[in-house]
Amino acid sequence: ARQGLVEIEDFDEFYDLYIRDIKNENFSGDIEELSRIWFANREERVLLDLKDDQYMAVLQSLILDKVDELLGMDTSDSNNHGFLDFVRSDYRTELHVLYTNEQYRPIVKIIKDFEDRLREALPHVRVSEAKGKFEVLVEDIANMFDLSFTSMTVQPEEKKITPKKVSNAQIISYYRNNGLLTGEEGPRSALQKSEQNIEQKVRTKAPLSTEEQIHAGYMGHYVILRKYKLINKNLDLEIREGCRHEIFEGRRSILEEL
Repeated sequence: ARQGLVEIEDFDEFYDLYIRDIKNENFSGDIEELSRIWFANREERVLLDLKDDQYMAVLQSLILDKVDELLGMDTSDSNNHGFLDFVRSDYRTELHVLYTNEQYRPIVKIIKDFEDRLREALPHVRVSEAKGKFEVLVEDIANMFDLSFTSMTVQPEEKKITPKKVSNAQIISYYRNNGLLTGEEGPRSALQKSEQNIEQKVRTKAPLSTEEQIHAGYMGHYVILRKYKLINKNLDLEIREGCRHEIFEGRRSILEEL
């Protein structure tokens, strides 16, 4: 999992990695703690808090589990560790995420209910700002885990130039030209099928065409998290250390995979 560095081809690549390493020193220890909480199941999070109430593991997990939901992570299987699995994967280099305001609103409620404590527990996340700006939380967590963050969401000023109805017509035309629509659907049905197909591709981690990416930006918050070509050598170590704790002894077989 994300071990070693690829050969550095030019100074710009080295300089970029060097600056990121300096920045990531600010997160030292916090990555380990977040990983431990993210890795833990519900009972283990309670145990973390009982051993040290400074963890605020149960409180932080309210946000972290919602982030997994936003990112489309399957955590129904105890062997799946959601976002951490993506970060540590040797094979997956980017993650496309699409969510609506309604899907994000439970996070707003959690922040409003526990804002002061969450600001203390998550010092590198703009907690207060995340109540009104629905991509800030994902961006800050991506930043902590050394991932680039690109928002493809179409902004209100852009919609004034190219309204959604224009994009609707374009995506319907694209799917008809590619045989994904029969041409017999009415406009509403054609749009519904088109957007359901985009949602399904994002959910199953299938690649999106340029046309699909453009329209996804009209459907909600569409962001892309990418791993850098040169990785942070300390990130994997911090995650591994975070997923080791005496309360995980009964899950040693799982830990040995990390």
